[in-house]
Amino acid sequence: MKKILLLTLVFLSFFIQIDDIMSQNVAINSDGTAPDASAMLEIKSTAGGILIPRMTLVQRNLINVTGSPTGVMIYQTDNTPGFYYYDGTSWIMLAAVADADWTVSGVNQYSAVTGNVGIGVTNPTEKLQIGGTNAKIYMSSATSNMLFFVAAQGLAAPTMTTRSAGTKIVLYPSVTGATVDYGIGMLGNVLWHSVPAMNDAYRHRFYGGTTNVGSISGSGIIRNRSQIELTELGSGDRNSYIDFHARNGSDFDFRLIRTPGTHGGIHFQNAGAGG
Repeated sequence: MKKILLLTLVFLSFFIQIDDIMSQNVAINSDGTAPDASAMLEIKSTAGGILIPRMTLVQRNLINVTGSPTGVMIYQTDNTPGFYYYDGTSWIMLAAVADADWTVSGVNQYSAVTGNVGIGVTNPTEKLQIGGTNAKIYMSSATSNMLFFVAAQGLAAPTMTTRSAGTKIVLYPSVTGATVDYGIGMLGNVLWHSVPAMNDAYRHRFYGGTTNVGSISGSGIIRNRSQIELTELGSGDRNSYIDFHARNGSDFDFRLIRTPGTHGGIHFQNAGAGG
């Protein structure tokens, strides 16, 4: 009878201790100190660390995460080794150090750097400098690729409503609120140049060194500093001519022709004339 009573007391004591452990926070240490009240588990050591499960990328992807809580963590030993945690959708690598120079805002990211930024260069001298053996800026939009140059901050974006398709460089020198823009672009097999309006206030200007040698106004007027030369670059001696059109897309109304030969002459031809 005494043995039965003693055995009963031992079992009761064991279960009371188990219940006490399960209802309290736990400490794992070598000095016997109690765990901090804010921690369910406190591990203290000056000679060792925590070793969580280590595995390869293939082994990590075999973990059944369906229905698993977020926060499952492993250490990946290959293919960009490091600590990874499961966020409920995918495995995310823990960053070693937070980068205070870049800030994520929604789907955007911006830099707080007040100096210069280099890609492929270690000592950039401009706000953005790209170096290396393959320094390219590659834009691959299926609809429209645009590169803007703006003289003043805070202005509305330039409008390219009549030239919106294709790939283009937009020059935007206006320092007022008006959307005045100049463009160079590709549309199909056409290379185009554009000024803001079809009048003489805007021009395509050409330089030889620093000297203005000619221009084409927005209304199509050609101005040249000295001469215009027509040269046949192909083989053989052929006519060189200038056509004059009264209407866009029509056949010529008047043609000025230089006939071939060393002392070739010049004659005029009206539309429909035989020569």
